[in-house]
Amino acid sequence: MEPSLTQPECLQIAQKDFGKNATLINYHIKPVSDEKRGFLGEYFTLELQVKDERKAKVSKTYFIKIPPPETEDQQDDTRKIFAKETALYRGILSDFSKYSKTKWKPECFLARDDILVLEDLTAAGYRGLLKGVEPRADHMKLLLANLAAMHASSIAYELDVGKTIGSQLGDKLFETSILKDLDWFRAGVMGFQAVLSAHPKYQSSVHQKFIQDNFLKVVEPVYGMVNESTRFKNVLCHRDTWMNNVLFLSKDENLEHPTKAILVDFQFCRYCPPAIDVTLAIYLNTSPSTRSEVVTACLEWYHRQLTTELDALDIQVAEHISFEALLESYSHLKLVSLLYVGAVATWVRLPSGFLEELQNNDPEKYVKYRTGCRREILLELIGKDEKFRKYMFDVAEDFMKVVYKK
Repeated sequence: MEPSLTQPECLQIAQKDFGKNATLINYHIKPVSDEKRGFLGEYFTLELQVKDERKAKVSKTYFIKIPPPETEDQQDDTRKIFAKETALYRGILSDFSKYSKTKWKPECFLARDDILVLEDLTAAGYRGLLKGVEPRADHMKLLLANLAAMHASSIAYELDVGKTIGSQLGDKLFETSILKDLDWFRAGVMGFQAVLSAHPKYQSSVHQKFIQDNFLKVVEPVYGMVNESTRFKNVLCHRDTWMNNVLFLSKDENLEHPTKAILVDFQFCRYCPPAIDVTLAIYLNTSPSTRSEVVTACLEWYHRQLTTELDALDIQVAEHISFEALLESYSHLKLVSLLYVGAVATWVRLPSGFLEELQNNDPEKYVKYRTGCRREILLELIGKDEKFRKYMFDVAEDFMKVVYKK
């Protein structure tokens, strides 16, 4: 489906970017590439030819995102999720812009319920890490600094308007991913249970009984933890902070020494404790084998950046999120990340090209894997793919260290 933009809307975009006296000469829309479809959107490029306020002819590109076509196997309402993101861009994300000098999100030029027009970050030199490339310390620092800027903006906004974001937006910040009745996530949770059951360390009858009888009981609290907390400070959280949703600016081609980063894709946003955002960022983007070595450093770095952002606004961090409170909330809420990483790894950590091949060669089996049972395929892949097996078993061990009590 091609995006629909009118000439007046393109003029509105031009005048927002180049000034109210800019005029539109022409506009053109084309797909970003042949692989133009994302999980929750399709991507296009808008090119405007404009006369700016000095009457100079200028050509500039913008990024367009529209909802993907709905399919029969998609239980989740993708258009409702898409409209959630566009409403955030029209409202609170725009309001946040004045609170931080850190550029942590793209500029929005147009937001309807069925289309987003954002600045073209690729044209500005921003790029994402290649699939399979592990982020370095510099990548993690920039990601956590962006989260700190977003969370600080949330705190400042609430102080300005005199009410919480939760009371203001309420159900508009609905949960979109960690839901018991969402087929895709439930399939991931049950798939992760199958991985736990297959782990060589957990073959004793005691372990197997725990995994089969207690696993779902142990993870049940997660579905409440992701909501607004009555115990910990809440902020507007991104809630989907894996590296696919971060673009970096770097002078070197391999992005080894990035200087800036920007967060994209805000459709998972929730009003909840910032520890959930920070912990997800750490758990989604670091390997289980080295995670314990970096967690404390990441939490300390995030809190220093949050302090710096709030200091610039004359807000005392200790009055809102002390480091001790951050550590307490991390300890209490890390089960969210342990389950989420295990569940989504059964989709995003599969061997390269596997899902595409399955969808092309056996669409029925692909649909079953997406929304139904993943056990058979997961156990087959664990048996023959060493890299996948090691990652999944490491994630399983991380989970069991926290939840299994002898």
